[in-house]
Amino acid sequence: RAALAGAYGFGFVGPFGHTWYKWLDRVSGAWSRGPGLSRTAGKLALDTFTFGPFSVAVLFVHMGLGEGESPQVIRRKLEEDLLPTVLLDSAFWVPFQCANFTLVPPRHNLLAVNLACLADSCLLSWAKHADVASLLHGAWGRRMPPQEPGGEGEAGGAAAPRPGPG
Repeated sequence: RAALAGAYGFGFVGPFGHTWYKWLDRVSGAWSRGPGLSRTAGKLALDTFTFGPFSVAVLFVHMGLGEGESPQVIRRKLEEDLLPTVLLDSAFWVPFQCANFTLVPPRHNLLAVNLACLADSCLLSWAKHADVASLLHGAWGRRMPPQEPGGEGEAGGAAAPRPGPG
């Protein structure tokens, strides 16, 4: 797992991140001159809604292929856990990137991101191997019925009723 995560960082995050952050700084200069709230907010929005989901999807595919998973298993993981993982990952990255884009000179944004990736890699490695959607639903008070292999909910495809209040 560590070798696959390292290959992801070296082969994708490094080269793509370098290009992404140079482009992001150049594009953000089109709508805002100098540092400021509009520049930071624009960078944060583009990074969160573009780079974030794309990089998590690439990680899931890369790790799945590297671990010998079938395309069907990888697709199911993307369908079930991409959005919940991006939301969970955003809880880490949005505050970090807000500080990064505000306090760190643009030429050092990728370096700051690479350092933060050490912590985030642990989170994403866990997410790749966990049922993130069910865990997050449970954390928000919505208990999900256990999933049967190849089916929804309990045997026969019927979901178990959720207990009501009281």
